[in-house]
Amino acid sequence: MFLLGGLLFGLTALLIRYSLGSGWFEDYGRLMVGLWGLAIFAAAMWFDVKDRARTTRLSECAFWLHLLAAPMLVHAALLGDALGDLKPGFVIGLMVLLSIVALLIDRRALLVSGLGYLAYAIGDLVKESSVIGDHSFAFTALILGGFMLTLGLGWTPIRRRVLEALPFEALKSRLPIALG
Repeated sequence: MFLLGGLLFGLTALLIRYSLGSGWFEDYGRLMVGLWGLAIFAAAMWFDVKDRARTTRLSECAFWLHLLAAPMLVHAALLGDALGDLKPGFVIGLMVLLSIVALLIDRRALLVSGLGYLAYAIGDLVKESSVIGDHSFAFTALILGGFMLTLGLGWTPIRRRVLEALPFEALKSRLPIALG
């Protein structure tokens, strides 16, 4: 599924380049990557909805599609003009939103795809702090590591609480089953 999705994306990019010329990607590439990311994410969710208990090959298909869609969505949202133009608050807010989505769908690919951006945003905030001084790298690693350790070790109970807080029963009935 990963290869099929990547092939379709690549063929689309080549066909558009052939039709519109080589400069189109600078203007519309981010949009195309984002739209393909959404389409592949939707396909992954289709497979996930068909196998909520994750016991069949459909779950494997969804896994590979999520693995392809996640970096496309994250990079389309965050890799804009230049990395330096991103506001740390926007990046952190988007990562919080992606964390909630990742917990709801029980897939970690969205988190992994955004870790570099999150590290950059935290590092940017830490550098601006006069309290930290020369230890900004260590403090950034501490914050990022704490976030990842908390989610990694507490994934199941945190996910269960997020699902309990979700007010939409129709949506809950389609999401993967909460363990524990």
